[in-house]
Amino acid sequence: MDITPIVVTYGSCISLLLTYRNISGEPEDITDDTIEVIGANKPAFGNAVISKIDPTQGQATFFLSSEDVSKLGMGNVNKFRLSRISSDGCRSNTTIIEVQVI
Repeated sequence: MDITPIVVTYGSCISLLLTYRNISGEPEDITDDTIEVIGANKPAFGNAVISKIDPTQGQATFFLSSEDVSKLGMGNVNKFRLSRISSDGCRSNTTIIEVQVI
């Protein structure tokens, strides 16, 4: 499966809306879950802020400041994954998310 990278201009911020859905496409409740960055190849991704905005509808945001984006490498060389940890300790991870800085 080919995944299109997130394209960002050097020095701008990254702001994403995340929606967690079940296999039927219905939003999943993430109220008691933890979402974190894992497997990042650049330390700046560790500064990302993930906030739940409508957890009962599975919605959260991912924000990486312009200062941190300026620490990423130019081109399509930046990678991370998100991990969702449920209240029972089960973990589900995204595929690799690529960020291309232009």
